[in-house]
Amino acid sequence: MAAHRLELSTPPKKVSAWIAETDPKAARQWLDALPMADTAAASQEVYQALYTLNRLEIGPNERFKLMELYREPVNTLTLALQSHFKSAVLPLTAKKRQLAEFIRQLQAEMAYGYKLTIQGLVESRLLWGKNKLNAMATEGALYYLGEVLNKSYQVYMPCPPGVWKEIHALYGYGEDNDWFGESLDLDADPDTVSAPYRRYLRIALLGLCNPYQLSEQEWQHVLQFLDRWADRAAMGTELSVNNPAGLFLVDITSDSPPVSFPKDISFGLSGDHRVLNTLGVSRVIQDFIVRIRKGQKISTDELGMDCLENVSLDMLRKMIRFWGLGVRRKRPRQKAKGISLVAYGINAVHFFGSNQKPFVPPETSEDFSDNPFDRITERLDPDDLPIDTDSVFIDLENPANIVPSKAESQEELTPIVTPRPQEIYRVERWRIEDESINGMLLTHDAPERHRLRVGDVLGVQDVSRDDQWRIGVVRWIKTPSANTIQMGIEMIAPGFVPVAVRMADKPLSAGNTFVQALLLSPVSALKLPASVILPKGLYKPKQALLIAESGESPRKIIVLDALAQTATFDQAVFANAAS
Repeated sequence: MAAHRLELSTPPKKVSAWIAETDPKAARQWLDALPMADTAAASQEVYQALYTLNRLEIGPNERFKLMELYREPVNTLTLALQSHFKSAVLPLTAKKRQLAEFIRQLQAEMAYGYKLTIQGLVESRLLWGKNKLNAMATEGALYYLGEVLNKSYQVYMPCPPGVWKEIHALYGYGEDNDWFGESLDLDADPDTVSAPYRRYLRIALLGLCNPYQLSEQEWQHVLQFLDRWADRAAMGTELSVNNPAGLFLVDITSDSPPVSFPKDISFGLSGDHRVLNTLGVSRVIQDFIVRIRKGQKISTDELGMDCLENVSLDMLRKMIRFWGLGVRRKRPRQKAKGISLVAYGINAVHFFGSNQKPFVPPETSEDFSDNPFDRITERLDPDDLPIDTDSVFIDLENPANIVPSKAESQEELTPIVTPRPQEIYRVERWRIEDESINGMLLTHDAPERHRLRVGDVLGVQDVSRDDQWRIGVVRWIKTPSANTIQMGIEMIAPGFVPVAVRMADKPLSAGNTFVQALLLSPVSALKLPASVILPKGLYKPKQALLIAESGESPRKIIVLDALAQTATFDQAVFANAAS
């Protein structure tokens, strides 16, 4: 197999006004003295030092030692900076987007350092006897290129061009050095030389999930699982495939993640194509699913994910779809132009589906001092929100004031709660980009900020049809620019009936009041039974619920199983309870 040409982007050498310690011993003393409690100041100083080091002539051995010293403080500071994105609204404010760019560039500077180490080893012909150092530098470059992707996924920003191309190039470099087979340097630690391979598998498997389809919590669960089980996947060169289940195609010269293995490969495959086999990971997931269904307890250490059993089961089902078989769109989408009206969340969809009548819970004769309907969260008109006019441009040679103050963060996270007789809802106009019978791509160009999340339920209405609301689910989100949101919606029902539900096995009380839910009629064409969309906290198999349509007495139903579960709702099938 011919060797691959290693092309890595690195910054040009230049003189900087900043000063950085180039001696590893002095650098350690400087890093130890950093005011880590002051996240903003410490992160700016670390970034300035990395920026300077990556533009100086430094030997590969010394550079690698320096990068290893920076690894822990950079990871610690990144974790602290990311806390500013908790419950962040989209699109990000100018300062939040600037912070996101800064965090991503911090990872890119770390990747530069490891890439420069590799280049230094190649250019100085020091590879003989340096296999371990070379492999460790490659693992470091892969880790931080993967972090550039992760920091994009976290805030739904597009990935920078060229990152996947370099990740694949580093994999090819590892192949050329026989790090992934049995021909290893006798003086090298096998765990060390295989580290780039394991790192590459983690990145590739995460890319297959399309993280823009995941909530942040789901994305974290996938990362935790991969840290434990990614090694069960494998890369191969055998391109003759009879059954594509669990097999994905990788072009190591491309700038994109792995893709579903094509049914028709008549276009021809080259020596740059590889097959990512995920069947080993799928078998692990299937084994966990069977054990959980049998009621067996599984420890967090064994599973890898730190989540409750019912959440674990749902995540495992999602992951087996990611890696068990490449999912292809059943019906192609076509370019379309038009406007759709969109309402967010169960309560808003319920309101508009009720002809904008205020929700009146059944059995409200009793007075509960803690009744949540006594205190309503006001949803302000986005036109009334202050618009941050700060520039979204980051001057990476002067990264001051990139961290919002504690007061600014707290102000954004604190809901506006005022006693009002009824919650205020509104619909927004979204532009249709393409559409199929199963879903649509919508774009919104406005400075408003949204509390929009992957997994949110939506009401969607065509502007030409003011009498019908369809039900959709946000499947992915991207923010390609500071004031633009794109979202992919899966349509799950052509209509619904607004209802109220509460638990039937507990008396009416402050902790068990009627809340809004959406009753979906059966869809015979798709062989879907009647179901109900419930807010989180009400779904439980065999749970008895009281359900009431407008103007009717409550009736009892028994929840049977979940059709879909997200971070904000559960869609469950049910049966009417015996009278």
